[in-house]
Amino acid sequence: MTVHILGGGPAGLYTGLQLLKRGFEVKIYERKPDIGLSQHCTGIVSKRTIENYDLPQKLVLNRFKGVSLKISDNLIEVRTSIPKAYRIDRYLFEKELEYRVLNLGGDIILNYHDVSKIRSSSEYIVDATGSISYIKDVKSDFLPSLQLEFHATDSKLYDLFDDETVYLFFDKELNRDFFIWLVKYLDRYIIGSASLQNLHKILRNTLSNWGIRNYNIIARYYGFLIVGGPRRRFYSDRRDSVYVGDSAGQTKPSTGGGLYYISIASRILSKKFSEGELDYSTEFYKILGKEIALQKLARLIFLELDNKEFINLVEIMSRKELLNMLLLYGDMDYHATSMLNLIDKDILKYLFKHPRIISEGIKIISSIF
Repeated sequence: MTVHILGGGPAGLYTGLQLLKRGFEVKIYERKPDIGLSQHCTGIVSKRTIENYDLPQKLVLNRFKGVSLKISDNLIEVRTSIPKAYRIDRYLFEKELEYRVLNLGGDIILNYHDVSKIRSSSEYIVDATGSISYIKDVKSDFLPSLQLEFHATDSKLYDLFDDETVYLFFDKELNRDFFIWLVKYLDRYIIGSASLQNLHKILRNTLSNWGIRNYNIIARYYGFLIVGGPRRRFYSDRRDSVYVGDSAGQTKPSTGGGLYYISIASRILSKKFSEGELDYSTEFYKILGKEIALQKLARLIFLELDNKEFINLVEIMSRKELLNMLLLYGDMDYHATSMLNLIDKDILKYLFKHPRIISEGIKIISSIF
C-alpha cells in the first residue's frame, strides 16, 4: 500500500522513513525545488532528540554548556561541565533524512503543487505541509516569527557572547508575546523572536539596548510559531488526512520547537498505520499530554503577568535558587514538568493573586487527569 505524504520537511521525511521501515510504499510531495530550503528554525535540540533521529555528529554546530537568562535588568547565568543542548545544521539535517528516504526506496517529487489530485485519488494521505495547514484550520494560537543572521562589525559582540551559551531574553515592554533568543556560531550570530508586534523593531531595539548598532545582516528567516498546542485529533474525516508535525500543531507551546515531538509522533503514526488505524492522537497524548498542558499553563502565566509582576515572580524563584536548579537539572524536552517539581507555596501564593491564571489553570490541569 502507498502512503502519500504532502510536505518534504522534517515531519514528512521522518514519517516517510518510519513508514518505509514498516514495508509501506511512500511518495513525498514537496512544493519547493529542493529539500531543505527556507529554514525557519534555529535548530536547538536536546541530546535525546539527536539520539531519536540517530544523527551523525557532523550535523552538530554548537554544544551548549551555558544558559544566560536575562529578564529585564535581571541576569542569571548557569554553566555546566557537559553540554545541555545542541544546535544542528537544519539544512543538512533535512538532506540526511532525504538520503535515508531515497536509500530505502521512497519517492520524493519536487516542485509539486497539484495537491487536490492526490487527495481525490489516494487512500492514505499524511498532511505534513507545516504551520499553514494548522493556521488555516485553527485560525489562532500562532505567532509570526523572524530570525536575523548577521556578521559582527562591532567589537562589543565578541565580549558579550560565546558559542557555548544560549542567550534568552524576557522583557515584556520590548515584546509582550514571546522571549528573544540569540546564539553564536563562528563569526555569525542569529537573533530571533516571535510576536504580533513589529519583529524587525523588536530585534533592532534588543541589539541597540546592548549598545550594538554596527552589524551586517546576512539573511532573514520568516515563519510562524504554533504556541497553542496540538490539535485534539490528528485525523480529519473532512479532509481524509492524517496530520503530523506543525500541521498537527505538534510543537512546544512554550518555545515553538517541534523536532522532538515529530520524532515521537512519526513513530506512533507509522505503528498505527501498520495496524490499519489512521488516528494516533490518544497514543501521542499518553506520552506528551501532561507536558503539553503544563507548557500551556506556563505560557498563560507569562501572558497574564505584566513586566513588574513577571520580574517579581522571577525574583522569588531566584531567591530560592529555583531557576538555577531548573537550568542545571531540568529536562529540555520536559521543562514544564521539571518546573512543576520546583513550585512551592510562595510561588503558588503569588500566582493565586491572578484570578484568570487560577481559573484557566484549573481547566488546563484538569485536562491532564
